[in-house]
Amino acid sequence: VRVAAAFAVALVLACVLAAVHLTQGTSSVGAGDLLGLLFGSSDAGAAQVLVASRLPRLLAALVVGVALGVAGAGLQSLARNALASPDTLAVNAGAFLAVVTAAAFGLSLPLFLSGGLAFLGGLAAAGVVLALSAGGRAGPTRLILAGTAVALALQSLTMVLLLLFEQNTIGLYAWG
Repeated sequence: VRVAAAFAVALVLACVLAAVHLTQGTSSVGAGDLLGLLFGSSDAGAAQVLVASRLPRLLAALVVGVALGVAGAGLQSLARNALASPDTLAVNAGAFLAVVTAAAFGLSLPLFLSGGLAFLGGLAAAGVVLALSAGGRAGPTRLILAGTAVALALQSLTMVLLLLFEQNTIGLYAWG
């Protein structure tokens, strides 16, 4: 019963936050305009902003949020450790290092390939952490320490590349 109640509260909160999210944007379409659309107004400008900009942004946020939740749950079950996350397994640091390395050496990749490169970098970093911590079976402390050490080492390498190849990686510094 408590799980169902918590799920219901989370669902209501997500719906409220989604509604607030739809009212945010750079156009002059506000909450009143969107409520008017809900109750039958025929404001073509507001409808166009809603359909062309705000709904896709909301759906993308929901898809990414679900994907991150599934990824976190997958990492926790793989490592058999509730503390496992992309940060503690150095996935973020590995992905960023892979993207920065490609940019530093002048590789200009399309979005799909750079996403795949980031995925492979994160996967490799997680593999190193799991290998160092005996697959997470040695206990949560060893997993967290191995993840932290690998993340710090990869972040250091990334910063070296960002500093040495400043012109090639200028946009990545702010992103990191």
